[in-house]
Amino acid sequence: MNHAKSIYGSVLASMMFLVIAAAGPQTARAQEAREPLVKSEVIRLLQNGVSADRVGALAKQYGIAFQVNEDTEKQLREAGADDELIGMLRALAPTPKQPPAPTTVQTAKEPPAQPPPPTATAPTKEPPDQPAPATATPPGNEVPSSPAEAVATKLRVLVAPGVTKTEPKDWDNTLSTSHGKLTLSCPKCTPIQTVTVAKTDLVGLHYGQNAYHHWVTGIITGVASLGVGVIIGAMPHHQHFFSIDTKDGRAIGVQADKRNYKEVAAMVQNFAGLPIQVSPKDAHFLSGFNTQIVSTPGK
Repeated sequence: MNHAKSIYGSVLASMMFLVIAAAGPQTARAQEAREPLVKSEVIRLLQNGVSADRVGALAKQYGIAFQVNEDTEKQLREAGADDELIGMLRALAPTPKQPPAPTTVQTAKEPPAQPPPPTATAPTKEPPDQPAPATATPPGNEVPSSPAEAVATKLRVLVAPGVTKTEPKDWDNTLSTSHGKLTLSCPKCTPIQTVTVAKTDLVGLHYGQNAYHHWVTGIITGVASLGVGVIIGAMPHHQHFFSIDTKDGRAIGVQADKRNYKEVAAMVQNFAGLPIQVSPKDAHFLSGFNTQIVSTPGK
């Protein structure tokens, strides 16, 4: 059976040559016109008993039109190809075609947009700034402004609602205004360290010697501690005291530093909206403020 298959293969190969080799001078033209062998032709020749050497000769003569990859090699070997034929077919395989490089279309760049030409406008003359009218305020008597929310530091606390004891030498206390409330912060006071009074509860402001006597009178009603009277009696005449009175008969009493007493006066007056009561002999310390001259009680 194998012998018959070999004979059939030889006959098939011979027939291919006879077709190509007909009619003398036309043979070369026919050979040149023959297209390269495709994979199915090579496999069919091998399957029909054509020897690997003969298939290799045909492949050399006409070339091949396929690549010998792993799958093709397996098909060829199953059809009867040996290592030599596989190597020859790999060498004869055409070079894979590279995909064409993408073409880029050059587009002309648009020139950048030009700004519109400036329009000619006639210059306008602004009126010269008018100087603010001068105010006749004596030097050193300027009233400092105070915002709605303000804080005064370096204060000594003498009396306050709910406070029974203060530290006479402590100046690290603050008085602040915010959201309609006046707040005294006294870390060393007892039994409470923070006193808050609503703006609507304030009924009077006092400054100077008048403030002393106001507190001393308040001792009788329990507003101030016994220590306050001792402090006041020992103080020189030119200290800066403030009393902030509430409608329930109590008061916040503080001593301000000589460098910031005007800021304290501005803060409490702007917040309360009340005149500051002051004795005639102390009125010059608050020149420019809204003051109300009162006689010193007990004098």
